[in-house]
Amino acid sequence: MVERIVDIYFSRLNHHRPVFTRQEFEQTLDSLYKETAAHDPGFICSLYLILALGTLSELNNIIGKEGIEESSGSECIGLNHAAAMKFMPDWPEYDEFFDRALTVKPDLRVTISSLQALILLHWFLYIERQQRTLWRLVGSLVRLSIELGLHHDPTTQCQPTVDPK
Repeated sequence: MVERIVDIYFSRLNHHRPVFTRQEFEQTLDSLYKETAAHDPGFICSLYLILALGTLSELNNIIGKEGIEESSGSECIGLNHAAAMKFMPDWPEYDEFFDRALTVKPDLRVTISSLQALILLHWFLYIERQQRTLWRLVGSLVRLSIELGLHHDPTTQCQPTVDPK
């Protein structure tokens, strides 16, 4: 099921916000399952968010195809617990993956994988219409990008300095 949801994410969503290359992500995921990957909280957080986004996309797709009227009394996106359990009975709900991602978030480091996780978190919060939290996260994204040095022009970073003599 993980492979199916990851496939859904990469085939439907990643091209809108290309956070990972599919090949690199699947290689890291495979090494995680084989227990040969180094512990990377950024990747773990990203994995949970990709599973949340992919699950949400699949539920929306199924409900759209089935022509089921969405419940207006549930969350803003209209997917309630009963619908999720009917279509994906042995799979956690998307918000469970989101909650798991949030438990990993405090362990994020100053790495590209952490930046990727925050970008995915931004996307999820945008979908969930969490404006207040969303803007705080944008600040975190900018600060992390600066700490990683991504605000510098990469073409000037590797050029040797010329001696004026």
